[in-house]
Amino acid sequence: MKRIDKVYSCLKELCQRQFAERGEVIGVSATEIAHALGIQRTNASSDLNALYREGKVEKVEGKPVLYKIEGVDLASAGEFVTEKDAFDGIIGANLSLKNAVQQAKAAIIYPPSGLHTLLLGETGTGKSMFAEVMYNFAKEVGRIKNNAPFVVFNCADYANNPQLLMAHLFGVKKGAYTGADRDRAGLVEKADGGILFLDEVHRLPPEGQEMLFYLMDKGLYRRLGETESQHRADVLIICATTESIESVLLKTFIRRIPMIIKLPNLAERTVEERFELIKSFFKEEAAVVKTDISITSNALKALLLYECPGNIGQLKSDIKLSIAKAYLGYMMKRDERLCVHTEDLPDYVRRGLLRYREAKDDIDRFVTGDVIKFSATALSPVVHQERQIFNLYEALEEKRRALEQKGLSESDIKLIMSIDIETYLKKYMLNLDKNNLEELYKVVDKRIVDIVSDFLNYAGEKLGRSFGEKTL
Repeated sequence: MKRIDKVYSCLKELCQRQFAERGEVIGVSATEIAHALGIQRTNASSDLNALYREGKVEKVEGKPVLYKIEGVDLASAGEFVTEKDAFDGIIGANLSLKNAVQQAKAAIIYPPSGLHTLLLGETGTGKSMFAEVMYNFAKEVGRIKNNAPFVVFNCADYANNPQLLMAHLFGVKKGAYTGADRDRAGLVEKADGGILFLDEVHRLPPEGQEMLFYLMDKGLYRRLGETESQHRADVLIICATTESIESVLLKTFIRRIPMIIKLPNLAERTVEERFELIKSFFKEEAAVVKTDISITSNALKALLLYECPGNIGQLKSDIKLSIAKAYLGYMMKRDERLCVHTEDLPDYVRRGLLRYREAKDDIDRFVTGDVIKFSATALSPVVHQERQIFNLYEALEEKRRALEQKGLSESDIKLIMSIDIETYLKKYMLNLDKNNLEELYKVVDKRIVDIVSDFLNYAGEKLGRSFGEKTL
């Protein structure tokens, strides 16, 4: 192959990598081409300008001058993309996870065999689930076979025994250590032709990281105890960690992983996404208990607003716990239907109500009724307005007793009760009949009601209009 052809191929590959990693092609300098091919920069520049004159590449003026390939020549970087894919099922794929999804797709489709990937994120952000979706996407686009393996290994499982960890990962040769009575294949061999997902990769010792990046570079590895023979494996590696990679991973290891994807924590995701997550978890539980599950508006507000350091994993666990408590109440005939109340929530979840006023506008877009019902089969939750009249003071007193029993402070109880009072008063407004104001007299002094009623009648006469009963 002529040098100019090598320059063109190198430029195309680097442009494809830019497109895969950034979603756009910025351009490549002559210095980058020279470094990649091991040639003089002047020779690289001469060939690039010749390709430009032939119309094969585009030139971007500036310092330095950049060259790029656009259009059809980059088709191979995205030729496998389908309209509907595995990522469509991820909540937030077009919102807070949009960039992560684009990066993941690029990592899978990048020629010839995809890019090894490192997933970063706090505990409970869904790294394991995201890796599995990448695996399903790889099957969809034909990057791997439909029966290709997806092997999962948590490096923390053997963190206290590095030798056993390495043996589990790479395999072991008979006699390598006491108890190694036969040759055994490792997870790398089992993942051949598919994807190996290594969770908590920061628990992998330095020698394990070195063996792993040798596998990434050469496609070769040795079992523990082997010194001469090598084994070949075609494996796409996805790693995940909760830690700062600069402090826990070797620099040489990090350099071998071209794609690094950061998954946002729950606090960084939108209210809409959190609502969709809550809805999906309620639907899952409704399928398990084989009945619809309802939740009061205040309980839903708390779930939408509480601080959840364990992220999606903790949110799911907290919902399971709350539904379990509500199920007990349902079995004990507390409710006619399975319904989660605020008293069913853990204390730290209930405190989310304290943030309601500052987030009222966002939250009220999703909490539109008194009770929201989730069904395992219905696509959308069903909103119910409870219109039956009840005794306001009895309801508030019952709520206060429940909050006191939970050990909340007086200030927290007052704030939660004030929100409840607003909810209950709205309920009264929906049920008021101007010809029967006895219920309104329970919460507003009769003299004030009479004065306001007289004022509205007088204003109506002067203005030539009538005021509805809800105005009162």
